[in-house]
Amino acid sequence: MIRSALGNPMEQPLDSKDKTMNYGLSHEQDACPISAETRDGAGWWKRKWHFIIVPQHSNALVAVFSALLFLTTVVYTIFAASQWSEMKKATQASQRSAIAARDSADLARKQMEGIVAAIVDIPGGVSIDFPVPPFGEARANLINSGHVLAHDIHLALSVTIRKTNEDLAAVRRTILSKAETVPAIPPTTSTTRPDFIYPFELTQSEFTQVMNTESYIIAEGLLDYENGFDSRIKQPFCYAYVWGGQVFGRWTGDCGRAQSQIHLAKKLAKQ
Repeated sequence: MIRSALGNPMEQPLDSKDKTMNYGLSHEQDACPISAETRDGAGWWKRKWHFIIVPQHSNALVAVFSALLFLTTVVYTIFAASQWSEMKKATQASQRSAIAARDSADLARKQMEGIVAAIVDIPGGVSIDFPVPPFGEARANLINSGHVLAHDIHLALSVTIRKTNEDLAAVRRTILSKAETVPAIPPTTSTTRPDFIYPFELTQSEFTQVMNTESYIIAEGLLDYENGFDSRIKQPFCYAYVWGGQVFGRWTGDCGRAQSQIHLAKKLAKQ
């Protein structure tokens, strides 16, 4: 009777056990409707992915991205062209500045060169004389009338005898040919370089023709020097020598005037 009243102490009432099991099942059933995808946002991406994989939607997206890519390319191209234009302008400005500076320096140099450069000349030209006929001599000297030292001076001289008859103008004979080199000539107002004296010889017949205005003498050549500013100066020259009678005498001058003087000498000789 007592066991029956107290029951089995190791056994629990069925109602208590059922309640516990029912509570666990009820809790699990309440949690199932909230999916993990919904909690972490994966469901949103899944819906978007299903939207994208639809052919009509994917084509539209490709078109949109293509348009965006095109617009980006256009914007970049415009930006790059603008940058290139600015760089080109800057380069051109630098070039113009460099050219202006160079031109200014060249102008200053030319102005200075024009004021103080060496000026080498043959004062009085080349002198032709017959100290002991028919033997003659050509004489020349050099002078630097500038303000700086002249360097590497070259003098080339050729003396010829020519017929005064116009029909025989091509007939000539070289009676002297010389070349001189002077390392340097300082600036001075007077001649410091000794005369160049070059003897030559005519035949007696040639000397008579020169004195009777049947022939005349030409001295021509080139004077070449560096003017102190790394510029080579070349000065060609040509002098003519015409002899006539007592009325005409002797004339020396530029070769271009020789024929007119020859006509004058012959005309005076006939008077």
